[in-house]
Amino acid sequence: MTLRHEGVWVGFDLGGTKMLASVYDSSFEVIGHDRKSTLNSVSPKKNLKRIVKTIDQALAEAGLDRTAIRGIGIGCPGPVDMTSGVVHEAINLSWRDVPVGDWLTEKMGCPVLVVNDVDAGVYGEYRFGAARGSRCVVGIFPGTGIGGSRGRVGREANKRRAGRGASPSTGGGTPRPRQTPWQAHRRNNAG
Repeated sequence: MTLRHEGVWVGFDLGGTKMLASVYDSSFEVIGHDRKSTLNSVSPKKNLKRIVKTIDQALAEAGLDRTAIRGIGIGCPGPVDMTSGVVHEAINLSWRDVPVGDWLTEKMGCPVLVVNDVDAGVYGEYRFGAARGSRCVVGIFPGTGIGGSRGRVGREANKRRAGRGASPSTGGGTPRPRQTPWQAHRRNNAG
């Protein structure tokens, strides 16, 4: 069990259909988790409250409370401003310019980093999973939406940039504002 004074980290995946909180000890071993359905067609505040409840239940499973958290990383769908912690648009949640970082920092009392969910997934694979030890990583994540990310490491680390989306090999579809070509292709070719 993680000692209280070491603190824990919370990883959170916010998706269009589910949300998942995992509590990690200082060795990045999962010591608690909770999963809930994401509510659709509700105000962002209702899902933000649900995020807090999910984190609290994951902490309870680990036998801890909010005072043990050193920081939270949350992956959210759509364009995200990592500096301000604002989710600019999450189409599958009907969110526009939601200040996730500020809201969670206030409620949880710890630093919060808000990133694009696919960028977080690719970084996780690079750091701990299938891409560990690689210098270049590409990830495509089909889910409620479709996202992609890439990153370079090593000599190129200072130039590393993550970005979403790629053009499908068979055109089709006009992208909506802030929508990747893949999402437009999927929308226009859905069965």
